[in-house]
This record gives sequence, structure tokens and C-alpha cells, in this order.
Amino acid sequence: MLRAPALFRASAQLLRPRPIYSTRLYATSNLNQANGLPKPDHAKANEEDKDFRPPWVYTASRLTNFVLIPATFLYAAFVYDWGDHDHVFQPFRRWAMEQKQTYFVGAPSETLVLATPPSLEPAEEVASTS
Repeated sequence: MLRAPALFRASAQLLRPRPIYSTRLYATSNLNQANGLPKPDHAKANEEDKDFRPPWVYTASRLTNFVLIPATFLYAAFVYDWGDHDHVFQPFRRWAMEQKQTYFVGAPSETLVLATPPSLEPAEEVASTS
């Protein structure tokens, strides 16, 4: 028989709103252990069926997914040959080409500055004053 405080705790836990990601509807085995009840049969089965893989496998798998998915997108957008016709990644490629051209050649304002010959007037003034 459950004591009254344990009964109230159990009912309060059942009435508490569940998180969206929760799939369990009823009290956990921890509640049963707190009340001194034995573990249910399904809890014993879950202990026997625990995953044999070490925890680093899950971490490596998750990191691999975080790397491979963006890498695949970047390869498809900037490297893969989709043919001579326009395709969905064409604006990305045009933007990348403009950025590359600006980096290696210079911005249009920089090319204008480099294209104009320097004036000799300031140098002549410096020479005449000394």
C-alpha cells in the first residue's frame, strides 16, 4: 500500500504537463524505486537490451553529420558541373566569382586608382622647398 505523501507525489507527477519530446505517459521506474516498489518487467528488459556501442560512436556520428551535409551542399553548389544551362546554384556561383575577382584583381574603385598615373606636382613642390 502506498503511503499518502507518496500517493500525492505520484498523482502530481502524472498530472504535470509532459514536454513535447517525451514519449512516456506514466511514472518512471525512479518513482517506483523511491516508493520501494520493484522494477517492472519492461524496465528489466530494457537493462538487458542496452546498446553495446561506446558513447563516442554517437558523438562521432553526430559530428560526421554536421560536417558531411554542409560539405555536400557546398560541393554541389560550387564545384559540381551541372552543365551549360542556368540552374538553381547559378546565383551562388556568380557571387563567388565576383568575390574571387574582387580579391585577386581588386575592386573597381581600386583599379581606377591604380590605372590613373600619379601626378608629379607634390613631388616637385617637395623638391623646390628643400
